Amino acid sequence: MPVQLFTEADRARRNRFPEALTYEDLVTFFTLSERDLDSIPRYSVAHNRLGYALQLCTLRFMGFVPDDLTSAPPAAVATAAHRPYASSPRRNHGHRTSVRWRS
Repeated sequence: MPVQLFTEADRARRNRFPEALTYEDLVTFFTLSERDLDSIPRYSVAHNRLGYALQLCTLRFMGFVPDDLTSAPPAAVATAAHRPYASSPRRNHGHRTSVRWRS
């Protein structure tokens, strides 16, 4: 027989971001390293790169990614977006991928 550890209210509360994040949490968990930047898809649109970065930071911070990522505190989003990847893939500027056409 399955045992339920948390009530629905407890699960809902645990499946979202905390109301406030400390500065130390923002710096520790939501600042991206060069390795993190290298893992971000380079040829995606800016909002997808930001979403990927936010998921990566959230996984590091909470141990999982909540169902509703739009509930992330603005400070967390701003810290994750503070890198230049959000506007353009800087490491591949001027580099073009080869495209193979099939007939």
